Amino acid sequence: MSDLNKPDVDAALAAQMERLQGMTPASPAALAEQRAEEDGGAFKKLLTESGLPGLTLAKVLHDGVRTDGPHAAWAAARAKVRARLAEPPALLVLGGASGRGKTLLAVAEGVDLLKKGRRVRYLRLFDLMEIYDAARSHPPGAELEFNTEREVSLWLAQPHLLVLDECDKVRDTRYVLDKVFNVAEARREAKRSTLFVGNWSAADFAAWAGMNGQVAHGPALINRVNRTGGFVEF
Repeated sequence: MSDLNKPDVDAALAAQMERLQGMTPASPAALAEQRAEEDGGAFKKLLTESGLPGLTLAKVLHDGVRTDGPHAAWAAARAKVRARLAEPPALLVLGGASGRGKTLLAVAEGVDLLKKGRRVRYLRLFDLMEIYDAARSHPPGAELEFNTEREVSLWLAQPHLLVLDECDKVRDTRYVLDKVFNVAEARREAKRSTLFVGNWSAADFAAWAGMNGQVAHGPALINRVNRTGGFVEF
């Protein structure tokens, strides 16, 4: 074995130590800070994509939500909604009089899911129908996000939770109910939960969904709600 030249060995060891020092693990505090930044970035991205309404979202994020005193009924309704959405694919209807905080409840649940890294999509039913109409008409030369109605349905099937708000404000035509049923079915097959929100009673929703017996799959939609999510009214 040839003799090692000591200066060369010292130089090699010094170079190795320099490399190791560059690979020194960060402190636990630094790692925690880095993780928080990464998680925060992911949350902001999911939040931006969610479409949650700005004013209600600001209230949830900055003011928080009250669950005491006069807010107890709201908190009880939220507990029911949370429990039922926890078992996908749930098809749940949230109803009641105007101004009770139904949209606030839906947004609060959405934010909690976003913080867990789950995707959420919020749409007013009126806006959803406009998206479908644009995809269906597809004017020549128009640059659209969705070129077919099927692309819209596939997009809606992806989020962990889909919230369709102000459903009662959209007239229950056959076309509207066809789309609502197709979305609900696509999400059921994908094992995703859906939350319908509207200022209605259970009887109002049943009449709306079935067009008073004029839509063949109306009973099927109502049956899906009854079996997998139910109607929460407050």
